[in-house]
Amino acid sequence: MGICYSESNMLGAGMGETYKDGGLSDFGYDVVKRMNKLGMLIDVGHTTDRTAIETIEASDKPVFNSHSGPGAIADGHTNSDEVLHAFAENDGLIGVGGAGNNATDGNGTAGTVNRGGGGGGAGGVTGTASYGGAGGSGIVIIRYTIA
Repeated sequence: MGICYSESNMLGAGMGETYKDGGLSDFGYDVVKRMNKLGMLIDVGHTTDRTAIETIEASDKPVFNSHSGPGAIADGHTNSDEVLHAFAENDGLIGVGGAGNNATDGNGTAGTVNRGGGGGGAGGVTGTASYGGAGGSGIVIIRYTIA
């Protein structure tokens, strides 16, 4: 279940808002804990980076971002390196939508993505991609580790 969809709600702030500094609300924190207890998968796609990080930190289980992605390999809905680190540190997963059209490892193909520490990179975050969908399209699932 998603925390929000682009617009802010009672749980947290959405990425479509003008001011993107909102995070997970107190009620959102309680909902995350309840979702953990019920065994629900928590989706932070379309949230602000702050909401995503606070949800990851509040959750006792890994969190999922169903169809956003890292700016290094996807255009559109992307996450900051800080969010990628939070996913890596907590066994979270990211699904990059439209993989057949806009995912790249810098060489024109999707696959293993390395973000080194120089040039504003994530300080050694490595993502390994696996594919879903026919003909190379669909969702790429990325599990990040910190090198």
